[in-house]
Amino acid sequence: MRRVFVPVEVQCRNDVPKRVRWNGTDYRVEAMAECWVVESRWWNASAFSRRVYYRLYTDRGVLEVFRSDGRWILARVAD
Repeated sequence: MRRVFVPVEVQCRNDVPKRVRWNGTDYRVEAMAECWVVESRWWNASAFSRRVYYRLYTDRGVLEVFRSDGRWILARVAD
């Protein structure tokens, strides 16, 4: 998978991504392959970071997105 790391718009249903909009194109989520949490610097409250990642099968390919501080980021795209 190719790293991207750009902001995207995500529509959710019951806190699960159902549609991702990237570069003016909508990607309809057909299935969620995985969901995991990455927490870094948990020992330092001022630098603590928590990301919730989702690997998604869409109608246009596989995307990996994460949510952090209320923002959605496209992390990786399957080549």
